[in-house]
Amino acid sequence: YAAVDGFDPKRDEILEADLQLMDKWILSKLHSFIKDSQLSLEEFRADKLMKKFEVFLEELSNWYIRRSRRRFWKSEDDIDKKAAYKVLYEVLYSSIKVLAPVLPFVTENIYQNLVRNLDDNAPESIHLCDYPKADESKIDIDLIEKIDSLRKLVEYGRSARNKANIKIRQPLSKLSFNINDDNIANFIIDQQSIVLDELNVKTLIRVESESELIKYDIKPNLPLLGQKFGKDLDLIRKSLNDIDGMKILKEIRKNKKYKLDLGEKSVFLLREDLLIDTIPNDGISSNGDDNLTVGITLKLDKNLIMEGHVRDIIRQVQTMRKNANFAVEDRIKVYMNINNTIKDAISTF
Repeated sequence: YAAVDGFDPKRDEILEADLQLMDKWILSKLHSFIKDSQLSLEEFRADKLMKKFEVFLEELSNWYIRRSRRRFWKSEDDIDKKAAYKVLYEVLYSSIKVLAPVLPFVTENIYQNLVRNLDDNAPESIHLCDYPKADESKIDIDLIEKIDSLRKLVEYGRSARNKANIKIRQPLSKLSFNINDDNIANFIIDQQSIVLDELNVKTLIRVESESELIKYDIKPNLPLLGQKFGKDLDLIRKSLNDIDGMKILKEIRKNKKYKLDLGEKSVFLLREDLLIDTIPNDGISSNGDDNLTVGITLKLDKNLIMEGHVRDIIRQVQTMRKNANFAVEDRIKVYMNINNTIKDAISTF
């Protein structure tokens, strides 16, 4: 896309005001990575550097680039598209300079292709460049935390779909979530278009209690409790049966332990003393952790089913386009011989 648009990093100047939220996030991640890499190399720990790069590369490719695809695709060559190109170029250029001491030949190859092809005045080799320095002013910890929480919500939503064996191309009516942090919850609601697009759902709502989405079945970890409490094991097991699992879990989350009264005495149970199973509420598939719970509503109406058919057809067309080796800029005509349900679906959508 950059080649088609004639992108030139020297020509296009981008201001801070031109950056989207995702641009600022990936730049925050980049400068955090540069900072960490410097520390890793000073400790002669190239392995630590590469582990951090693996995480950063996942965030770059599976979130920033994927979420920016429409910015690269669109036909108008506006400031937003140029900002996306410029930020991605900066991230790639800085990343290969960070990695150059560890991957000297791979990074040199990328440097010649990415940098020297666009800038004749750049140093002849990546190994003649200065090692990058982290710009602390670009590291926004609050933004990183918010978008990481947003990504986690999407990840849990996908997992909930997988549990219910519902493919991502099938639209669903609602995704509900519970989180105690109002600041992050408000950010997720503000950025709900990302969640709706990623998870192919129509509405996003925040619920007051995770019990609206999920229940917990708490059982004793018998081998461990047997070693700890011996003859009291049967009493502990009977007592746990009479207590709501959510109450036990909330106490453990808060105090790292649960006080269980056994008549004349009490015992303290730790998380590893218990086996915790999740039970989704009726009509919901859910997933989560101690801080965030997500549930998707499984009921499908006629319109949702028809829209799912249309998305399947789009996928088939994309596959045919790829198999025919069409270029990015090629325009295509699509002919169909269809009837019944599929005809109704295409007419409606």
